[in-house]
Amino acid sequence: MRGRIAVRTFMRALLLGALLSLFFSSSNLAYHLNWSPPQQITETEYYYDISDLPRLPTLPTTTNPSDLSDEEVRDYFYGNYNPGSMKYYSVGEDRVLATWSATVSNGHQVEYSRIWSASSSRWGPVQGVDNSEPGDRNYNSDMDYYDLGNGGVLATWSLTGQWSGDIGEYSRILDPSSSTWDDPVRMDNAQPDSLNYNFRSMIYRKSSSTEILAAWSLRDTWQDTDVYFKRSLTLPPPPPLPPSNLIAMVFSANQINLSWQDNSDNEDSFKIERKTQGGSYTQIATVGANVTSYADVGLNSGTSYCYRVRAYNAGGDSSYSNEACATTPINPPNAPSNLNATASSSSQIDLSWQDNSNNEDGFKIERKIQGGSYSQIATVGANVTSYSNTGLNSGTTCCYRVRAYNAAGNSGYSNESCATTLSAGTAAVFRVDNQGDVYSDGAYYCGTPPCWNTGTGADIAEYINVSEPVEPGDVVELDPEQPGYYRKSREPCSTLVAGAVSTLPGVTMGQLPESPSITEAIPQSALSDLNLAWAVSPQPRALANLSISLANPLPLTCGISLSQLLNYLPSLLEIQDKPLLALMGMVPVKATTENGPIKPGDLLTTSSTPGHAMRCAEPVKCEGAIIGKALESLEEGEGIIKMLVMR
Repeated sequence: MRGRIAVRTFMRALLLGALLSLFFSSSNLAYHLNWSPPQQITETEYYYDISDLPRLPTLPTTTNPSDLSDEEVRDYFYGNYNPGSMKYYSVGEDRVLATWSATVSNGHQVEYSRIWSASSSRWGPVQGVDNSEPGDRNYNSDMDYYDLGNGGVLATWSLTGQWSGDIGEYSRILDPSSSTWDDPVRMDNAQPDSLNYNFRSMIYRKSSSTEILAAWSLRDTWQDTDVYFKRSLTLPPPPPLPPSNLIAMVFSANQINLSWQDNSDNEDSFKIERKTQGGSYTQIATVGANVTSYADVGLNSGTSYCYRVRAYNAGGDSSYSNEACATTPINPPNAPSNLNATASSSSQIDLSWQDNSNNEDGFKIERKIQGGSYSQIATVGANVTSYSNTGLNSGTTCCYRVRAYNAAGNSGYSNESCATTLSAGTAAVFRVDNQGDVYSDGAYYCGTPPCWNTGTGADIAEYINVSEPVEPGDVVELDPEQPGYYRKSREPCSTLVAGAVSTLPGVTMGQLPESPSITEAIPQSALSDLNLAWAVSPQPRALANLSISLANPLPLTCGISLSQLLNYLPSLLEIQDKPLLALMGMVPVKATTENGPIKPGDLLTTSSTPGHAMRCAEPVKCEGAIIGKALESLEEGEGIIKMLVMR
């Protein structure tokens, strides 16, 4: 039987601990109060005429904040309820203490309690108040509750030793911050067989606003006289009054200054809390007693902040002050940098820059024409880092600068960058010297159509030798029987594949076809002075505006006439009709659906149809045989699709 009682007691302790941890926000007592050691006093001092400690205010027995019956408030698990023992006490401003007694094993009496919290609108867990132990120390059902103020409660009771018969007085304190009882304290200093506690001699008095006295008497069995003792308990001060008139003033885009009125004379400090719009309050700082201002620095610009303040001392926190809010202004954005102006045609200059801010509303672009002054020509939105200035005159030098802006104002200017539009006419002018070196007086660009190879994709290609006729779009592979030559592909997934024959390349690489050397007709001494120059024609594989100049007039003794020189030019400038292998870019390619329909994004490899590509369904099998990625679909049969070269 005793074993089962011990098990039940252990299980109750486990359950009580779990309930306490769930119900209360903190298990650490903040109301640490310690009784001083017992001190002997005279009988006269025992009867000091000072006010008694007030009892905890009782509420009518019908008062129950949760509208539950007494049976629903208590917990049947904790012994058999003694009918009529339920009492309700008012604790502080927003709590109710319910107490009752129950009979457990061997008829033993136990005192229980639980707390109603108005803030959570529920009852806390059941807590044992007395520290009796059945069969050892028995509770005498004489529990009293005293009001310590500030929500603190002092519980007092006596226990009788079952074997010794001595009576001891005990107390414990209800911590207002966590609504839990601290450890029981033996109040008297009785010594069995020498000094025995006089039952019900313990009295509690309030000697000041912050001190409680407990006095009692012991019976000296040897001298047959009473001996008197006392001990004291120092209470924490009452919490300070809340501050008021909190004001939040914007000082800068990154600082808000706070001020408030101090309404208490017993605070130890002030706690300052802050939240952003839509957030929750968190404590950001504390300041000392009598301080009534605080500067909150390091804030984000353009952000709303709200504040509240409360005073604090050992007795706890005051209520909060009023809430005060303020919004920091936004900062002007940072200046952009790395402005670069590049002429892209005879009428357009392109600008690009680096965005160095995250709060701009846009960018203002200013321009000046050489010899003039700056004026704003355009604005672009936030995060935009480029602009094209069109409609310019050819051969015009323009300088630019850019700055960001928002509601707070403009940033500083970027660096200045200048560019000159290209001269009117063709896209680029080339010069070829007598050694075959080519010089450019500008850069090739594709402005207003028609451009080279418009609509076909400007791939880069190189001349190749073939061992059989091929056409643009054919898939070709290395000819193993004729090294250095190419042929149409013949087998699926061939690792000999080289790529596709270009249809109309934008850039052609490799040497021109061999032709009779002009040096056969022109002496070396004269050849050194020969220069050829022409302008690029918009049509492929053609030259226009050919001009020939001699740095020094050729002597007649050379026997060379202009007509003789022109006879050599066709063979000199002819582009041999060799096929061109696409090295990179987008090219048309012949394709077949023998391995399934082709979709954009499919990898392409060789097929069994000569010169045709097919879809690669299993990349492992196509390793080393991929020629590109399909950019168009082919649902059935054979056709020509656009491909991105991937060799």
